[in-house]
Amino acid sequence: MKFKVCITFTIDISDSRLETIIKAFSSIVPWLFQKFTAQILVSLAERPRTVTRLKRILKSKKITWKSLKGAGTTRITSPYGMVRLPQLQVLNHETGQRLFVTRYLLGLERYQRIPDITRRYFGLMGALAPLRVVNKFFEMFTGNRISLMEIVRSI
Repeated sequence: MKFKVCITFTIDISDSRLETIIKAFSSIVPWLFQKFTAQILVSLAERPRTVTRLKRILKSKKITWKSLKGAGTTRITSPYGMVRLPQLQVLNHETGQRLFVTRYLLGLERYQRIPDITRRYFGLMGALAPLRVVNKFFEMFTGNRISLMEIVRSI
């Protein structure tokens, strides 16, 4: 399956030193991952196979999209930092209930803020290095901070 992802952004870099370029790139990595994930999520949600899968998950015979653009957002901690993804909403015609399906499509539990893949990354980093070093590396590469307890719980 191929996707055409179009992302445009403007970066202000003051000089041509490698350190400045790396710092600018590491600051856009979470934003880049967020936009990439949102575009893939919306394009997959539009496919008929996804609607069939949602019908099976929600145990419904008929659902319709109410919000495919995702006016609201949900926060998820990724290995690249905290990202906000669009809240996609469907209407279940059998119950008349509106449901947010972004987390269903991503394979996450309802109130799970840190996905299992991110927890495994944090656990691996925490097992191989002291906690403060892991926190410093994470901040250096993503521009975001995580609490030391999130790393400890992941080990």
